[in-house]
Amino acid sequence: MKSMRPGDQRQGELDFPFYAATPVALSLRGWLIAGLGCLVGFIALFGLPQMAPGAGGRLAGALAFVAAPLIGLSIASGGHARSLFPGPRAKDLLIGLAFAPVSLAVAALAAVLIVQDLGAATANPVVSELGRMGALQQVLFFASAIPQLVGEELITVIPLLAVMALCVRRGADRRAALLAGWIVSAALFGVLHLSTYGWSLGQALGVIGITRLVLTIPFLITKTLWSSTVTHIAHDWLTLGAAVWLINAGGEAA
Repeated sequence: MKSMRPGDQRQGELDFPFYAATPVALSLRGWLIAGLGCLVGFIALFGLPQMAPGAGGRLAGALAFVAAPLIGLSIASGGHARSLFPGPRAKDLLIGLAFAPVSLAVAALAAVLIVQDLGAATANPVVSELGRMGALQQVLFFASAIPQLVGEELITVIPLLAVMALCVRRGADRRAALLAGWIVSAALFGVLHLSTYGWSLGQALGVIGITRLVLTIPFLITKTLWSSTVTHIAHDWLTLGAAVWLINAGGEAA
């Protein structure tokens, strides 16, 4: 088989990248470097807005949240980070859009069950922040959310592939390794949201973690982050947009 530049072949014709030799298999050191990039990006996402409050700081944090994992993965893989973003084809985007209502329904059901079990739930503080913004600020907020959501896809899929690689090297078959990576990465994603939801483990894992399982499915089908990113953007925009509309409608009624 001839060698190819990153992204030259459709991932759907090959396999998930980096856990095996497609396009390269990362060593333990490589996965640590990629993981460090995810950690640096996550810290920057929250740290830069605190250093520079306002839209500029928020955008800088979101861009760093994307750049740091990509730089770490690129260093670890010898410049093959683009392999996470083959395409996209129209089919990839349509699959991403198709899973948005599924993720919304699962999130709503999980939230209802968690609230019944815990007796209460913590609202995302972003909702009240958006409610205090003017129309232009809201538009800018939704636009700046795009790079942040790309970053969230990266810090989900990189650990997924790392767990998959570890399991395969330990003798697990591909399907079991993928299942382990899917579950562990969703749980990690939920844990990263603990501070957002009042340190409620039930809400972080039971709502955010379960929703994350659905958000990842488009990537599992298409093997491109374009697809799951479309799902995530549509999910968050619809969720936050509906919340803002309800706040505005309540204000007008009052």
